[in-house]
Amino acid sequence: SKLSDDAFISVLFDIVDLAFTTHSLLPRWQHVTQLMLEKGKGPGIENLRVIQLLEADLNWLLRFLWSKKLERHATEAGVYNQAQFASPGKLCQSAILNKVLFFDILRQNRHYGALIDNDATAAFDRVLPALCVVTCKQLGMPKHAQRFFFKMLRNTIYTTTTAHGRSAKTYSAIANPNVPGQGVMQGGGASLSNYKSQQLPVLRAIERHGTPAVFQHVSKVKAKFRRWVSGFSDDISLFVNELGVRASRLDEDLPISQRLRNAVQLNLERYEEYFFTSGGSLNLKKCFYYYIGFMWTGTEWRYRSNAEMNVDPIVITPTTLIMDAAPQPVQWYEADDAQ
Repeated sequence: SKLSDDAFISVLFDIVDLAFTTHSLLPRWQHVTQLMLEKGKGPGIENLRVIQLLEADLNWLLRFLWSKKLERHATEAGVYNQAQFASPGKLCQSAILNKVLFFDILRQNRHYGALIDNDATAAFDRVLPALCVVTCKQLGMPKHAQRFFFKMLRNTIYTTTTAHGRSAKTYSAIANPNVPGQGVMQGGGASLSNYKSQQLPVLRAIERHGTPAVFQHVSKVKAKFRRWVSGFSDDISLFVNELGVRASRLDEDLPISQRLRNAVQLNLERYEEYFFTSGGSLNLKKCFYYYIGFMWTGTEWRYRSNAEMNVDPIVITPTTLIMDAAPQPVQWYEADDAQ
């Protein structure tokens, strides 16, 4: 502590210890107000970000236990998926660098490949707190601590604050016990850790059942390695390449371009379904993919255009929609944009 007297910190820890042991919340911890901030896209209501403001000592507690202690423990224990770069000791630029290197390797080998960028809709607001009790415990969080967090989310009373003041009316997650509200608070100190813990089974599932990108050193002396995903927080990229498709033996009677397209389609469908089971939903307006292929012009190599690929575009019917809804197209960018 930077305080000259540690009595304040000592009392705070005693309060926290008692609250955890008894699963009891201080009355003031149960009141949260939410407000909206601009994201640089203008003041329109659809462009604002909603965040919740918690009591300072409660948010410090959540950040200390989940964002510091749990994150460090899970990282040192090797529990986190290596593809998730929102972890201690890693940078958001590392996820971008992974994509750049993927494109570089495709260019060097003149192999077919594809990359799908997925963005989540209201990521933290769709987290299932009950599921986090299990997933955070798997990472090493004591059960009584996670149940304390679950109880806090269920008993919190929310108000809304604007420039005109704070709302008189309130709402809570259990206002309707038959349909309880979900989410782990946008802006809370434990939000990212809970979200990542819930995404860990999703990433493991896609690695078990999805078609990977397979890489091999040009000397062919070193063993091949596989990579399925890479991402930072809720921005997840799916990788597929020619070697991965051939190794999976998917649609062996079809041309490689068509086989790769089918693998991309299947990977996206699987990821969307797995993501849905954890409460998530894809924001298709921000999802896009690159389909990489090459052709020799007689003097140089160049990218194939999307039209020259001669394959159908990727479409998907989100699980959150009714099953008879029309499939929605995913944005398809030209390969020469993938620089």
